[in-house]
Amino acid sequence: MQDAESEFKVTATATLTDAMSMESTYSFSIVIAPKGEYVPPVIEELAANDTVEEEEIVDEVITEDNSTKEKKTDEPAKSSSSSTAAAPAGPAFVFNPSAFEIPKRPPRQNQPITVMEYASPVEMFEKIEPTLRKVLINKEGTLGMDFSNDMVFPENWMAMHMDYLESTNQTDALEKARRRLVGEAQPFIRTFLKNAVTGVEVEIENDGMEIVTLDPNKLETKIKFKNPGTVSLSSQNEQDELIIKFDNSLIINDVDGNSLVFDNGEPTEDSVNFNIPVQPQVDKDSSGIQNLEGAAGTMETTGALLTFIQFFLTYMLNSSLGFFFGLINS
Repeated sequence: MQDAESEFKVTATATLTDAMSMESTYSFSIVIAPKGEYVPPVIEELAANDTVEEEEIVDEVITEDNSTKEKKTDEPAKSSSSSTAAAPAGPAFVFNPSAFEIPKRPPRQNQPITVMEYASPVEMFEKIEPTLRKVLINKEGTLGMDFSNDMVFPENWMAMHMDYLESTNQTDALEKARRRLVGEAQPFIRTFLKNAVTGVEVEIENDGMEIVTLDPNKLETKIKFKNPGTVSLSSQNEQDELIIKFDNSLIINDVDGNSLVFDNGEPTEDSVNFNIPVQPQVDKDSSGIQNLEGAAGTMETTGALLTFIQFFLTYMLNSSLGFFFGLINS
């Protein structure tokens, strides 16, 4: 038991761990003073093992907690005063598909022909410029070209077509061709026949060609080979080739003003070339073809005559048998 003049002193040490897993050591001294006097407890400073960085971190945490409490205290007042006026906030991110679209290439207009290069197959199918869909030649020497769009052909090409229509007395087609929209004169295609064995290329002059069809999306020209009976007969394994050359300065537009382009072809310094195998040709003006056609006509006439004779004999036989059985029965 403590008397009136004595005092007791109790010292304690405590280690505390905060929310940041930081440890702090504190020393407490409790003094029990004589009766009639009160001595408050003394909290000593932090122990030496605590660093300055730990004190700063603890201060920051305490400051953040205090600021958070202040915000939470202020929020009810703010929300109560502005709940009727404030609108709900929109989404933080809005997806815009157009931001990921690749800008499309502008169409080529009033420009010379070219062989296109595409970044992807999709770009090739999405293009709006006209192009060649099909190029072929048949056994009668008719070269056909199909275009993807309706074209405006040059006036000199249309003049060649109207000359053919006039020479063949196609009056209605000629009147229709005269009403067609035409463009400026352009160099006509050049054609070469390449021998499969020798590799020699012989040009077919334009006077040996006739434009027999010139529809908005189709062109057909009749090629007059000098010796059609010898085409693709020099080799038993390979066919001769017809080389079609489009001049690099050629400008042909469709009805919307977009210029002709090619998806393939062999570009050179002067032209864009297409090589087409040629099957053996049939020369209708040759003596052999004329003799064959004459023999076919004779066979056709003979067949018709034999059919008539067979029918007549059958009729006569039926009539005779009918008369004979009638005579017997009588």
